[in-house]
Amino acid sequence: MLCNQKRINFEKEFPYTHRGICQVLQEMLEFNPHFRNSASDILKYKIFDTCREEYPDCEVEAEWKIQLACDEKGAFDY
Repeated sequence: MLCNQKRINFEKEFPYTHRGICQVLQEMLEFNPHFRNSASDILKYKIFDTCREEYPDCEVEAEWKIQLACDEKGAFDY
């Protein structure tokens, strides 16, 4: 059964990958949306500090938001 599977230890699976990248992967791939961090929360991680320093003008809020049918209230009734 899928829900009984263990979490992947990305640091063990990818030993030569930066620890921060493994942490970001772990957070982004959380199946349960109640426990999954938002993109804006993930972008606050230390691993992105260099990007923020090199491109300070790129971190601005979008003028509009993407709206999907699944985001509408009552889209899921289970």
